[in-house]
Amino acid sequence: MNFTIRIFFSENFNHSIFERELKKYLEEISVSVTSINFNQFEEKYIHNKRNIIEVNVEVKGDYIDYRTVFGCVFLVLDELSLNLSGLDINES
Repeated sequence: MNFTIRIFFSENFNHSIFERELKKYLEEISVSVTSINFNQFEEKYIHNKRNIIEVNVEVKGDYIDYRTVFGCVFLVLDELSLNLSGLDINES
């Protein structure tokens, strides 16, 4: 299974640390990360800048699903004390 996870933040942070930690957690459970992209965009009507990290992952194995991948995302968020403003996952 392939998933695309989009993680939204309203604060600025060092996204390379987040990427490194998330990749480490996912690879520990045999989830391969195919790409990680960082973007910043401005919301139209709020004039607020938000940061978005898009993570494309490939899950190998029968026992790992999107809940396990979400668990890794939340572990990294907690470890780095980041405030999440949105989370989205799509199966490719």
